[in-house]
Amino acid sequence: LDHPIEASVTPPLKFTTVTGIQPVSTVKLSSTKAVVSYTAGGNTGKGTAVVLDIVDNFLVAGTPVVFHNDATYDITSTALTSTTILVSYRDYNSSNHGTAVVLTVSEASISTGTPVVFTTANASETVAAKLTSTKVIVAYKDVSNSNFGTACILNVSNTTVSAGTPAIFDSGFVRNFSISALSETKAIVVYRDQPNSNHETACVLTVTSSSISAGTP
Repeated sequence: LDHPIEASVTPPLKFTTVTGIQPVSTVKLSSTKAVVSYTAGGNTGKGTAVVLDIVDNFLVAGTPVVFHNDATYDITSTALTSTTILVSYRDYNSSNHGTAVVLTVSEASISTGTPVVFTTANASETVAAKLTSTKVIVAYKDVSNSNFGTACILNVSNTTVSAGTPAIFDSGFVRNFSISALSETKAIVVYRDQPNSNHETACVLTVTSSSISAGTP
């Protein structure tokens, strides 16, 4: 699949023939390369990723690769380097456990590491931010624990993921997350605090090794 990008307004490129694509997460690897991760609803909801390249003023799609062979929801992806990304998601057929996997990109091809469960809770609305090329912080709504706002550190070594202990940053029903790294050891998470009149709320998370301490929301 390829498509010219010379026009000021470029018609859409169909990067997959699968229907029912659900929330898409896109990360930049370079000025001419991105990776799109998505739930392929028309393929039993499998977690899938594809490389998009700009080559000689053409937009070119690689072959989509399945990184999780079951229903995959709440996908969020984070670029670690120019050739690796970390994808976090909710594994529907495994009690909605929060799970992460490293994807390695070589030209237009993607290879997948071994998925690792970072929480056995029902992890909904997962978002993630890169702290370093080997460390990512994820935040999510812990449906298994009264929908509390929770965060966890994911450390990456090559294609292996190891998870720290999840930490609660808000003991209330929270949703609609966004998270950004402030430094290699700090992140700010923003969310809607439902018990508090749905006020938009922010909290600073401080990271030490694989541990997280939360400031006052």
